Amino acid sequence: MHGPSIHDVAATARRLRLTDGRAAAKAHVEAESATERFARDPAAQLALGGLYTELGFADEAEAAFRAALALKPGSITARNAIATLLLERGQPDAAVAELARLVDEQPRQALFLSNLLLTSQYVPGVTAESLFDLHKLWRARFPAPTPLAATPRDPDPERKLTVAFLSADFAHHAVGYFMRPLFAALTPDRCRLIAIASGARRDAVTPLFAALAHDWHDVGEKPDAEVAALVASLGVDVLVDMAGHTAGNRLGVF
Repeated sequence: MHGPSIHDVAATARRLRLTDGRAAAKAHVEAESATERFARDPAAQLALGGLYTELGFADEAEAAFRAALALKPGSITARNAIATLLLERGQPDAAVAELARLVDEQPRQALFLSNLLLTSQYVPGVTAESLFDLHKLWRARFPAPTPLAATPRDPDPERKLTVAFLSADFAHHAVGYFMRPLFAALTPDRCRLIAIASGARRDAVTPLFAALAHDWHDVGEKPDAEVAALVASLGVDVLVDMAGHTAGNRLGVF
C-alpha cells in the first residue's frame, strides 16, 4: 500500500478545517505524512509546507520547506518558499536577503523578482527611490507585452462600459473583502461587470462574486497571451488588475 498522495491528504485536511477546525486538519496531515515515503520526497515536503502554510501553522511549514531544501540542496523552489514564509513570520529583512540572492542567481525568473518587489515594501525604512529602482529593473528585464490591435469602441457617452477585474482572490482574502462592495456598487444599469479568475481558490465567498458579475471566466494556468486575447474578445473597456506583485498575479497580461 502506497497510502494517500499529498493531494489527497490536502483535500481531506481542507474539509476537516471547515468541519472540525484547524487542529483536526493538522492532526490528519501529521498522521498521514509521518511516513518514510513523505520523508524522502522533496516535492512532497514542499507541498506539505504549502499545506501547513495554508492551514496557518508556520513552524510546521518552515520545517517542511527546510526538509525539502535538505533533500535537494540549493533548490530554488524551496528557497523561495522559505523566503515567502519568512515575510509572513514578520522577518522581511531576512526574506529580502534570500530573494535578492535568488534574483542575482536567476535573473530571468520573473517570480523571484516579483516576490522581491512585494517583500521589499514591508522592510522598515525602505525608500521610495529604492522601490522605484526595483520596479525599473522589473520593466527592463520583463518588458510589457506587445499590445493587441485596438478594437473600435462605440463612442456613445451614454453606453454602458464593460469593466473587467482580473484577480486570483475571488474568495476569503483581503483583496476579496475590498472588492465585494465595489462589485455591489457596479450595478447592471451602470456597467457590464466581468470577473476573470486567475487563481484556484474557491470557497463560500466565490459564488457571491459570481452572482454579481455579468460574466465569469476561469483562466487558471492559461498563458498570458491567451488571457489578453480573451480580454480583447470580450470588448473590455477597463481592465482592473487586483494583484500587483502578490501571489497569482498575471502582470504579463498588461
